[in-house]
Amino acid sequence: MATLGDIGVGASINILSAFLFFLVFAFLRLQPFNDRVYFPKWYFKGVRDSPTRSGAFVSKFVNLDYKSYVRFLNWMPEALKMPEPELIDHAGLDSAVYLRIYLIGLKIFVPIALVAWAVLVPVNWTNNSLDIAAHLKNVTSSDIDRLSISNIPEKSQRLWTHIVVAYGFTFWTCYVLLKEYEKVANMRLHFLATEKRRPDQFTALVRNVPPDPDESVSELVEHFFLVNHPDHYLTHQVVYNANKLAKLVKKKKKMDNWLVYYQNKLERSKTSVRPLTKIGFLGLWGKKVDAIEHYQSEIDKLKKEIPEEREKVSNDPKSIVAAAFVSFKSRWGAAVCAQTQQSRNPTIWLTEWAPEPRDIYWPNLAIPYVELTVKRLIMAVAFFFLTFFFMIPIAFVQSLASIEGLEKAAPFLKPIVEQKFIKSVITGFLPGIALKLFLIFLPTILMIMAKFEGYTSRSSLERRAASRYYLFSLVNVFLGSIIAGSALEQLKTFIHQSPSDIPVTIGTAVPIKATFFITYIMVDGWAGIAAEILMLKPLIIYHLKNTFLVKTDKDREEAMDPGSIGFNTGEPRIQLYILLGLVYATLTPVILPFIIVFFGLAYVVFRHQIINVYNQEYESAAAFWPDVHGRIVSALLISQLVLLGLLSTKKAAQSTPFLLALPVLTFAFYKYCQGRFEPAFVRYPLQEAKMKDTLEHAREPNLNLKGYLQSAYVHPVFKECDDDDDDDDHYSFEKLQPCNDRVYFAKWYLKGVRGSPTRSGTFVSKFVNLDYRSYVRFLNWMPEALKMPEPELIDHAGLDSAVYLRIYLIGLKIFVPIAFVAWVILIPINWTSNTLDIAGKQANITSTNIDKLSISNIPDRSQRLWTHVVMAYAFTFWTCCVLLREYEKVATMRLHFLATDKRRPDKFTALVRNVPPDLEESVSELVEHFFLANHPDHYLTHQTGFLGLWGKKVDAIEHYQSEIVKMKKEIPEERERVKNDPKSIMAAAFVSFKSRWGAAVCAQTQQSRNPTTWLTEWAPEPRDVYWPNLAIPYVKLTVKKLIMAVAFVFLTLFSMIPIAFVQSLASVEGLKKEAPFLNPIVKLKFIKSVMTGFLPGIALKLFLLFLPTILMMMAKFEGYPSRSSLERRVASRYYLFSLMNVFLGSIFVGSAFDQLYTLIHQSANAIPETIGFAIPMKATFFMTYIMVDGWAGIAAEILMLLPLIIYHFKNTFLVKTDKDREEAMAPGSIGFHVGEPRIQLYILLGFVYSTVTPVLLLFIIVFFGLAYAVFRHQIVNVYSQEYESGAAFWPDVHGRIVCALIISQLLLLGLLSTKRAALAAPFLLVLPVSTIVFYKYCADRFEPAFVRYPLQEAKMKDDLEHARDPDLNVRDYLQSAYVHPVFKVCDEDDEDKEHYCIV
Repeated sequence: MATLGDIGVGASINILSAFLFFLVFAFLRLQPFNDRVYFPKWYFKGVRDSPTRSGAFVSKFVNLDYKSYVRFLNWMPEALKMPEPELIDHAGLDSAVYLRIYLIGLKIFVPIALVAWAVLVPVNWTNNSLDIAAHLKNVTSSDIDRLSISNIPEKSQRLWTHIVVAYGFTFWTCYVLLKEYEKVANMRLHFLATEKRRPDQFTALVRNVPPDPDESVSELVEHFFLVNHPDHYLTHQVVYNANKLAKLVKKKKKMDNWLVYYQNKLERSKTSVRPLTKIGFLGLWGKKVDAIEHYQSEIDKLKKEIPEEREKVSNDPKSIVAAAFVSFKSRWGAAVCAQTQQSRNPTIWLTEWAPEPRDIYWPNLAIPYVELTVKRLIMAVAFFFLTFFFMIPIAFVQSLASIEGLEKAAPFLKPIVEQKFIKSVITGFLPGIALKLFLIFLPTILMIMAKFEGYTSRSSLERRAASRYYLFSLVNVFLGSIIAGSALEQLKTFIHQSPSDIPVTIGTAVPIKATFFITYIMVDGWAGIAAEILMLKPLIIYHLKNTFLVKTDKDREEAMDPGSIGFNTGEPRIQLYILLGLVYATLTPVILPFIIVFFGLAYVVFRHQIINVYNQEYESAAAFWPDVHGRIVSALLISQLVLLGLLSTKKAAQSTPFLLALPVLTFAFYKYCQGRFEPAFVRYPLQEAKMKDTLEHAREPNLNLKGYLQSAYVHPVFKECDDDDDDDDHYSFEKLQPCNDRVYFAKWYLKGVRGSPTRSGTFVSKFVNLDYRSYVRFLNWMPEALKMPEPELIDHAGLDSAVYLRIYLIGLKIFVPIAFVAWVILIPINWTSNTLDIAGKQANITSTNIDKLSISNIPDRSQRLWTHVVMAYAFTFWTCCVLLREYEKVATMRLHFLATDKRRPDKFTALVRNVPPDLEESVSELVEHFFLANHPDHYLTHQTGFLGLWGKKVDAIEHYQSEIVKMKKEIPEERERVKNDPKSIMAAAFVSFKSRWGAAVCAQTQQSRNPTTWLTEWAPEPRDVYWPNLAIPYVKLTVKKLIMAVAFVFLTLFSMIPIAFVQSLASVEGLKKEAPFLNPIVKLKFIKSVMTGFLPGIALKLFLLFLPTILMMMAKFEGYPSRSSLERRVASRYYLFSLMNVFLGSIFVGSAFDQLYTLIHQSANAIPETIGFAIPMKATFFMTYIMVDGWAGIAAEILMLLPLIIYHFKNTFLVKTDKDREEAMAPGSIGFHVGEPRIQLYILLGFVYSTVTPVLLLFIIVFFGLAYAVFRHQIVNVYSQEYESGAAFWPDVHGRIVCALIISQLLLLGLLSTKRAALAAPFLLVLPVSTIVFYKYCADRFEPAFVRYPLQEAKMKDDLEHARDPDLNVRDYLQSAYVHPVFKVCDEDDEDKEHYCIV
């Protein structure tokens, strides 16, 4: 264990090393012949001349000015002199912002260190826990341990200090991060606004251009953008596969270098003997030839081959890859193209901002879409194994770099190692240098992996490599250094621990490793940074090239290798030190000064290098900052969890829970920053683009932009060549009665195509159907419901209804084949085993016939379990096949529906929220001016939203005539007041455009540089708008969603207590326990069967009756602006609630807290086993639940008892006119938020029990068949859908089915573990991974069709409509479409109008 003395020795070595590096650097930088190594940036800018060209011979190589040696450290203040704006002009925004990461380290840790040393160190030092432990238990400790939290005794009140300080450190860190994010976002926007013209500002990169047999890629690109962006398209440059040509050019350059080398060698030779070379491999063997003649002849051959290959590449269509750089006439046009979806197929015509020409990584431009997905999956798996297996050699090397390790590996070194100084060196220096040396090749490996994944720019490659380097450092340097043993041992430790024990394990180990991290910081941070400025490798390479290869000034310029920042290696190192600082700030504050020294030293060194040396290869305008911010927040979260674990070991039961709020608050802060600032780094506001275009046009009205952009994105190899040359039955009775016609066929009445049967015939026939034949055909509603074809159903009821029905069809498509296979294969295999019979005889264990049909009847370690594994694979692949086809089908149906649907206001309209207040203009004027300025060619009109909440409800007091008269006077007055009062106008508007294309552009792009104002999205159709939520501010939305997330967690957990209680009463055992006097009744066979097979299901069903209402209230509180989004949110939470309380809650016995406690305190690998073991025993319960909720529930759905009673009550007491009778009808709607989660629960049960208890599948198939017929009838005849979203809910449906599939796979894995199937179980591990890959593929392939509207589709429909109706007045059509419904006065004559009329 390292002492302060050992740390002092380590510090002395590293300080001496750093000082030595600085001294050598100060000497070398002053020598004239090193000027191009230490000041290359100024040479590239052409503002510095070589000092070796003038003066005496000696002064060309050695600086003879002794005064300059006296001021050898003056480079430090000089590096700090340049102001930040000048630094941005000089080196670019990337470099300036990169330096701010070091400043963040200083801003965070200097105040934290002062507080920690003033408060925590005295609190820790003044205890004597370690002294007592040393006296009683012979526990050794060092002086550093006495300065840490390890010196605080258990259950000490002093631990409150650490908690309070942890809150203080967190709030300070978040404050610094917030201010820096805001500052960097503003710097980026200012940089983009003031920067000189660049080709990437006008250009979009188009990938996955689809092949066309009739046109070349170039012609196809030109035609596509001329059609879909006719007013903005300018030119394009196709991408060539010039890899072979690049190799030839590279080879020629190499030959040129060798030729120059031998020519120089001959010139410097004192003899006339010509140099020779061997023409074999690497010049090591083969025939000796004249070197100059050999290389001259090779160069001559290449000079012929290069033009031929270039001509071949230029003219061969196979050399043109499916990608192009498309340039536009304005930045606005490029921003629109880069930020919108172009085609209905989201995997072709993929557009993104083009990287700047220097930033492009050309070899990755032509990788197809599917290949990209596969490559990234391969690299994800490879990185996982690299991270864990790399730990083995690291642990070995580090063990050798310790006293114990050396004495064990080399006992003969013990006399040397035991010497005090050597021991101090090994303890305070060697571990850090060993780890540093071993990680040298990691950045290269990670960069190769990033290139293989197909990223198209150097900046994205570096960001990807940096992200993985940080994860690697987190696992191997941080966790790997804390927990002893190899990576596999660590992984085993974590897997076999309960989740609650992991923070405790890490928290206990962290203080012990403080000395190791101090040595690592000194080696890697102090000495490493000092070595960075010396630039030893570039220095040697430059002088070698200058000596042997340089002839001209151009050769000398090429010999300079200034390098660049190296974001992929530098940023992860900073993040590791930030992590160490945040973790140890409250544990061992002594580490903080070492970290502060690193940040201060690194800031000065890298500022010097950026100013004088580094020549940045690209400029991304600080696009990496969201990654930097995210990793600092993750470090903050890790530090809080580690402190939480450590306090658990201190048995601080009272104080520890107070830390639980910190991670929640930190995560909420991260989400706020992400929503507030991140859009500025991934989007380009149209407002900014328009302003810059207008300004540039005013300055340079005659700018030839085409000439400027024509050759900007030509493959660099072509440029190099030029230099050389110079993308139910009771219901049946009820429905036949004429008096119920408006209840059971409400939809046809609302459509006006069905007449009331009560208006003709005898008095009795108006109320009772007297035709006996209709009663014979009482079930004819089923085939009638199935008659209507799907296209006709879509026209009749809308796409939402038709697609909702397809969910039931999916259940049938999936489970009918699965049930057939399971009954043919699995049930015989289960039944023919006799495990339960043997257990019944030997252990007196009771079992049912259903159990004998399940996997429970298979003995442990049986080879029959392989059948279940094979069936799991088959069922998964069949399910994925069905889901893929359905996703493709529904996506096609949606696009066809949008393409052929009648004109709707929402297709011309965008909803704008968070309109910023303006003292000089009203909201209406502000909206009009903003969109006239930024969308001058497309803006048409707008309608601001009103609050519209006043007075009493008129319908409630209709029988009071006098009150009606008063209301008739008050309503117009209040209406006029609301319309004229600025306070009644919400900060939201519906902005309509002249075309669908214009609306698509606005809805899919960022409008303002502040991403929390002028928020645009597709307007919901007028019926779908939920008006009360339109005016909620951005910050308030974030807070509301956080509150509701926490509320839902507690609702889910606390609901389990009454559910478990009700279910216990609904069982035979529960009733016997709670009401023993009922024992004689309960023992009756029929009563017992009813209670076992019916009561549990009905009890659970009744208890969940009010859940949808509660969840809908929560969703409304969160601020969703449309009814469809409200229902989708409720459906999502209803499913999670059902998963936790109906599925898992029915499997486990006890309250939710008991369940949660059980799961948390189990090892990670034991959780699937626990659930898997309990599942077969609950099959009978789920059968009863399906029969109650599914069979009986669906049959009750078609009866519509509540609407039937309400209609007849209203018809008897309130109806006077036909209009009153129409209003008395309450047809309802599908109820997606209730129905879809129920379907998903049954799908989950089907997947889980398909390989466990297949008998359950028959019950599920009956449900899906019955439900499909019932809901098809209801949709055709009854339901009147309140809105139409174009099946926007389908991605959620698909995701939840895939989630159910993965859960079933994990549970089967756990069940096989309980069966001791050691060989069969591991083969299931591939299934969840494959299913996740399938989900990602479907999400990328089809999901964009549900969240975006392709510009190609919008343009086609606009052109078609313009051709059909050239005189259409869109303004009149849209003028009142989005007026608040309270302002609409709807007459009977308006019912047939095309716009929506809400009563």
